[in-house]
Amino acid sequence: FKYPGDSKFILKRVNLKITKGDRIAIIGESGSGKSTLVDLLIGLIPASKGQIFVNDLDIKDFCNDDIKKWRKSFSLIPQSIYLSDSSIKENIAFGEKQNNIQLLKVVNSIEKAGLKDFVKSRANGIETIIGENGFSLSGGQQQRLGIARGLYKGVSFLLLDEATNALDLNTEKKILENISQIDEELTLVIITHRKENLKFCNRT
Repeated sequence: FKYPGDSKFILKRVNLKITKGDRIAIIGESGSGKSTLVDLLIGLIPASKGQIFVNDLDIKDFCNDDIKKWRKSFSLIPQSIYLSDSSIKENIAFGEKQNNIQLLKVVNSIEKAGLKDFVKSRANGIETIIGENGFSLSGGQQQRLGIARGLYKGVSFLLLDEATNALDLNTEKKILENISQIDEELTLVIITHRKENLKFCNRT
C-alpha cells in the first residue's frame, strides 16, 4: 500500500492468512504501517497492489450487503475512542435504542474490560454521565470503555489498535487475559509496541 501521489510504499510484500480463532500480534514502531494494515483488512482503504480475501471473496468485489455483513462481524477499538455525552451504559451499547440495551451484556462487558471498580465507585453506576468525549474519565478509563463497547457487540473478530497503550501494565495484562479467554472462536488481532503482549497471541 502507498498513498496516491506517493512513491514510497508503507507496506509491501505482506502475505498473511488469518484463521478463525487466531490470536495475532502485529508489533512494530510508530509509523511502520501497523494501523494501515488494519485499515486494509477491514476495507477502509483499498490495496495499491495485491488482493485481500474474506472467505475466498476479494474484498474489492464486495457488494453493499457483503460490506455490511463484514463490518458487523468485527469491532475495531482504536487508540482514541469516540464517546458521547451520555451514560456509561449508552456508550457501551453505542447505537442501540434505550429499550433495546441488554443490561446483562453491559455488566459482563464492564467486568471483562476492567471497569467494574470504577462503575461501582460512581453513585449512579452505569447511568453515570461521562460528558462530551468522556472528559470526566482518564485516558485509561476511556480506553477500557472502548474495549467494553467492542465486547458488548459480541463480534467474531476483535481488533485492538494500540487500544491499551494508556493503561498500566498490570491492568493491560488483566484485560488481555479476559479477552483471550472469552471464546476460542473469537479472532483477535492486537496492534501493539509492547513485547509483553505477545504471550497472549499464538502468532506474531
